[in-house]
Amino acid sequence: MTKKLIVLAIIFNVIISCSPKDSKTIEYNKFNKLLGKEKAVILKKAVDSFDEFLKMNFSNQTNYNQRVLEFLKQLSNNHYHHCDNWIYNFESGKEIIDLFEKSGLRKEIWIYHSESDEIDSEYQKYYDNYNDSLSFNINTLGSIENLKIPDELVSEMNDSLLTVKLKQDSLIKTFKLATTISEIVIALHKIKSSDSLLINYAETRLKFGSITSSILVKRLLENSERLDFNNPLIKSVLVIEFYYNHLNSEIETYENEQNT
Repeated sequence: MTKKLIVLAIIFNVIISCSPKDSKTIEYNKFNKLLGKEKAVILKKAVDSFDEFLKMNFSNQTNYNQRVLEFLKQLSNNHYHHCDNWIYNFESGKEIIDLFEKSGLRKEIWIYHSESDEIDSEYQKYYDNYNDSLSFNINTLGSIENLKIPDELVSEMNDSLLTVKLKQDSLIKTFKLATTISEIVIALHKIKSSDSLLINYAETRLKFGSITSSILVKRLLENSERLDFNNPLIKSVLVIEFYYNHLNSEIETYENEQNT
């Protein structure tokens, strides 16, 4: 009897060690190691902030998956812009935005046009090796050279052509572009996740640079029945693709209102 119990205990331990949950933990630890301790800790803070945001705004949903689904549905219904009735924790949100800026994590999500020449050569090489036909084009979101100056800038009294040109140059330098070469994406690809959605996400980002919100939301909703949104890696994707940008926009709006 004792021997049987010992055998059963061993089998149980083997099953636990091979469980999907453990697999996700191993993949997450590999991802964090590739990303580096500082950035991994800050990204985790952002994930925790996203969890808090979901609880504040979708508390009527029974579990985490349902809260994420409602978030995605509202994004889709609102044409992928934040909803006016969403509530944010501005204090912790501001801290996260500052940490992303200081650590360089913000550049893994979007960059200013003036930063377009700061791409790490090793990251570029990884993308190139994955797909020889991939060519990094900083103008993916449109022709920056043809960027129209807002009318209010041109209409100011006594503006000389030189002043207008300087304003246009300044506007171009601060124009935001979606990051098409990301250390986060490379880390996700290197861990070779057992989740097909994470694999497809990383490979698509490697090949095309970015994914439009509409396509990604549609895929997530279509596969929602089999997805575990509690997976920390899927949470991380939700943060870098959606939550960070909405949080950053809300913080900017809030600070502008405080300064007026």
